[in-house]
Amino acid sequence: MNTPKPLLIAAALASRTQDVIGQVLESVPLISRNLLDARSTMLLDSDAILRGKSRVLVVAPPGSGKTTLLRMLANRMLVSWDQTAGATQCPIFIRAINLDREQGDQAFLTVDCVALSLTAAIDALGPSRCTLIIDGLDEAPSPTRAANWIAELTHRHPALSALVSCRPGTYREALSTFETFTLAPLAPDQTSDFIAQLFPDNVALRNTFVEALRAYPALDALAANPFILRMAAETFRQSGLLPKANPAEMMKDLIDHAIDAVPENEAFPLPIIDDRLAALGKLATSLYAKGQSVQPVDELLSDQGLQRRSQESFVMQRWLKQSGLLHFNGEDIGFAHKSVMEFFVAWHFRDDAAGLGVFLSDLDDFSSEVLRYAAGLIDELGPLIEPLIYRGQLLLAANCVAWGKSRNTALADHIIDLIERALEPRIFSQMLHRVQERRVEPALFPPAARDRYDTLLDLFDRSIEEVPNHERGQRFEEFTNALFNGVFEPVSMNYRTEHGEIDIVMENVGQGHFWGEYGGDIFIECKNLKNSAEAHMVHTFASKASLAGRKLAFFVSLNGFSAPALAAIRTKSLMTGHTLLVPLCGEEIRNALLRRVDLENFFKDQIRKVRHQGT
Repeated sequence: MNTPKPLLIAAALASRTQDVIGQVLESVPLISRNLLDARSTMLLDSDAILRGKSRVLVVAPPGSGKTTLLRMLANRMLVSWDQTAGATQCPIFIRAINLDREQGDQAFLTVDCVALSLTAAIDALGPSRCTLIIDGLDEAPSPTRAANWIAELTHRHPALSALVSCRPGTYREALSTFETFTLAPLAPDQTSDFIAQLFPDNVALRNTFVEALRAYPALDALAANPFILRMAAETFRQSGLLPKANPAEMMKDLIDHAIDAVPENEAFPLPIIDDRLAALGKLATSLYAKGQSVQPVDELLSDQGLQRRSQESFVMQRWLKQSGLLHFNGEDIGFAHKSVMEFFVAWHFRDDAAGLGVFLSDLDDFSSEVLRYAAGLIDELGPLIEPLIYRGQLLLAANCVAWGKSRNTALADHIIDLIERALEPRIFSQMLHRVQERRVEPALFPPAARDRYDTLLDLFDRSIEEVPNHERGQRFEEFTNALFNGVFEPVSMNYRTEHGEIDIVMENVGQGHFWGEYGGDIFIECKNLKNSAEAHMVHTFASKASLAGRKLAFFVSLNGFSAPALAAIRTKSLMTGHTLLVPLCGEEIRNALLRRVDLENFFKDQIRKVRHQGT
């Protein structure tokens, strides 16, 4: 069969590229970007660079806007091609995650009933009339093999232009003939332009968001990353508040949105949230270990012990598709953004820091993003950071402390000492001088924060002294009141209702999507007993909270809970219309205070534990 005419091939290629890039161009703000020349360290406009270069490699960290930039440039090439009826180069846009199916001799597109491979289409159209655009080389099923294929293709066709994007990694060595540029962070004017497109119809909200962002230096710096900026804007649109600057907390809030985005269906109840998140953690870890970005849906369901056409499989697929955390590509499934996959790798190992270290050490190349998220999820940073110190990765270890869920001043001081010893003294002195000149952010662990935790620990220790039972109970209530004060607003202590006395009443003043469903007052029960709290105590307190119409209540027990008591809490929280009852034991509270954990995040995580296993 004859090869179709070049103009028909170009039209088919252009149509295919338009299909691939169209959805993103409609949903993502498009702004001009700057690239940093790796040799001259000069900032250059992306359009100007690409007009004069035939082989370009754009390297940038996750969420920096590589995909959006490439799709915007491909769209401009399409417009130019349409206007000149094929006289200019036709863009061939390929997502690297699909390269196994689209490279080589496999069918790439069909023109006039003729199936053509990608190489055949390039040969027929003419390499000088094509620009090959590969997005996300690091997401290819095998980045090294994909890089070798690109190098071989461009070597065989010297006239073929190529534009490739990727994260930093050793797989780039095969593309040494490409001119490498780094995608620069958003400049202030670009950030303003980006924000304007995020709030196109609400100038007042946009201005309020900008003011709030500029008043929060830690988040303002992160906002130079488009992915983080979009997350912050969505949180602000929903709640009027900025998210925590900790990336792991931002991602947890995003997942809360995803969980609530899929309505419950009584006919087809969803798996409990723990099982859904565990499935995503397992998927992320499997893909990350293999260096892949997608997995066949049948394999995912098989890993969960599900048959493709079973009711359980249907329900799970419905949630996966509607949550917004994943994308489907025919029969394959992958994460909507690589940062989401990296978060779920960290989530999978959140209770096993040593296991995460072993997992990452077995990989040839891994992103520091996994460690960034892990630091915000793991209680004890030591097992996570020790391997980094052993390998001499002191800056990465220092950043893990800064990103950490825990405030470990001793560990931070230890790493600073190691960095000081590793640097030549004059360099270290110059660094300190520059930091003192430029740094405007507060210390990592400011003294005021330490004072509050020390005060709470003093109150906790007073409550466990050997004093009469009545006084022990009173002291524990005072501690608990101080613990909740700040995150919640005190209303009353020893409050009498028609259903019985409530130890502490607090007002839920938290704003945002997470706290919105638990509006109004919350009840808190305090038990400073020699033994664990029992089930009958749980039933009594749960009855008081439910009869009063409370949506959220905490049961704080110094010596924890018996197994029947925990079972009763779970059962009560499962019941429709009942109060979500959250257990807190003295040991985990004291450990959180010793680690200087952010208390609002601590309460949110305790709520999630009950909610994730109970819905």
